Amino acid sequence: MKSFTFQLVTVLLLFVELISAGIDQSLVENAKGKNVVELVVEKIQKTHIFDDDYGFLRRIAYVETKDGEEISEFPRPNYGGLWNVAEIQYNRSKDFSLTEFHGKIKTEYNINWIQTAWQDLLKPLYSGLAARLFLQSLNVEIPQKLEDQAKLWDQRYSRHDLWDNRTFINRTDEYDDLNPPCSGKMDLVIVLDGSGSVGEANFELCKRFVIDLIGSYSLKTVRHGFVIFASEEDTKIVFELDNFMEMEELKQEVLKLTYPDSKTHTNVALQKAFEVFSKSEPRQGAPRVMTIFTDGESNPKGVENIELLKKLNVSSYAVGISDQINYEELQELAYGNQANVFTLENFEVLAEFFRRINEETCKVPQKPALNEPVEDALNKGEKRYYSFSVPEGGITIALEATEGQIAGYYSLSENNPNPSSAFHDGILAAEGTFIHPIMKRILDQEFEVYLSVEGFSGTNNYVIEAMEGYQVSSPPTTEESPEDPDTTTEGEDSDEESSTDETTDEADEGTSGTKTTQKPEDSTLGALSVTVTMGLLILGIVGTKVLTL
Repeated sequence: MKSFTFQLVTVLLLFVELISAGIDQSLVENAKGKNVVELVVEKIQKTHIFDDDYGFLRRIAYVETKDGEEISEFPRPNYGGLWNVAEIQYNRSKDFSLTEFHGKIKTEYNINWIQTAWQDLLKPLYSGLAARLFLQSLNVEIPQKLEDQAKLWDQRYSRHDLWDNRTFINRTDEYDDLNPPCSGKMDLVIVLDGSGSVGEANFELCKRFVIDLIGSYSLKTVRHGFVIFASEEDTKIVFELDNFMEMEELKQEVLKLTYPDSKTHTNVALQKAFEVFSKSEPRQGAPRVMTIFTDGESNPKGVENIELLKKLNVSSYAVGISDQINYEELQELAYGNQANVFTLENFEVLAEFFRRINEETCKVPQKPALNEPVEDALNKGEKRYYSFSVPEGGITIALEATEGQIAGYYSLSENNPNPSSAFHDGILAAEGTFIHPIMKRILDQEFEVYLSVEGFSGTNNYVIEAMEGYQVSSPPTTEESPEDPDTTTEGEDSDEESSTDETTDEADEGTSGTKTTQKPEDSTLGALSVTVTMGLLILGIVGTKVLTL
């Protein structure tokens, strides 16, 4: 009984510390910056309350306020927030025609939208929801092409007298230039439909898209495989992952492909993709990712070979092109994960889509081995993601910048596999951060910790390592033995609070070139979204054990 009581106290201490450490800036007034906007957009997309907006909501935030960094030209008081939502637009977000969406917002976020006020839009999540509700009230389909989105913004959203659709396009281009595609480690296999329903002209557009997609990754870190499919006899592997070709050679292999013009044998294509992954030389920690592009449903029907890829732990993204697609089949190709399913209205949209698929695939965490240092480099604003299974004795995460400035964050929830300065459970400290195994012990199941590293200088080099057990370089903060500490050692090195009217996702310089992030004073509500659920689950199980004792 003493042992169990000790565990109960430990869980409660850990739970309290998690709540105090967690950050969710989407609920903090005047929070701003790229990471905050991306967090809000991701939160809205994950719930699937609204249809896909094809990046429109993300673009509006940068165009209107540069993610909150640009002072509004409109007279105060202006409570429009990061999306610069006018009061008349906010009032329209409460329209009776949107009752269904108000109900879903209440279910997903516990926000009674009718009872909100315009001033609430100073909180980023509220501003993003107001903008999305207003767009929904227009009762128009959100365009997929940048040029058409610019027209919609200019005609129905913008209040700027001297701005026009060119402003939208120019600012979007500026954002893209500031945020180049990622260069993370990955094994990527592209599977492309070349069946008769595609058409020869569209097939040429597909080839150009594949070239752009391949070109968005670095050959130093990403291996590319390519499968073209049509009928069984016309389905083939264009190049393997272990191809040792230069970028120009890969592009030439794609360009010389001829149009198959036959059936859509998707299942055979999946078998070929499985072969590509199986035959390649494994790379420690490199995530396996497949993107499959198709314009219709399989013929003959059935995609059961997707299970082969699932067993290999391949992350799968399914993209349907045209209005003839079988959405249920796309869902099956993405293992039922709706967030990994995309639909495009035509093949012309592909020209702009490569950047989005690059961003999505780069979010798949790398899984290095324990006790093996990993060296990597980041551009300014670029992020890298990792995940580790927490062993019985816990793990210590060591992160050191060897050049430039970086910041590291961790999440203890699978609902946040991509932590950032805007949303995390803790900060990775230069001296090491210990992840306690108590939840693994209490829940008696596998427990993952998710990490991110972000670069802040032009060039950022770093080393990250996950080591078994407690190996923090500084002395433990309690009297407990280092081998079995009672509470998680967080990577926080500042008790200063940031002002709510100047809250950003920037970081202050820390030790060893590592940057650490200040904690907003009103972030406790955000922390509850992750930690209360986890804590109640743990305490529920603990309560059950008490009753049985």
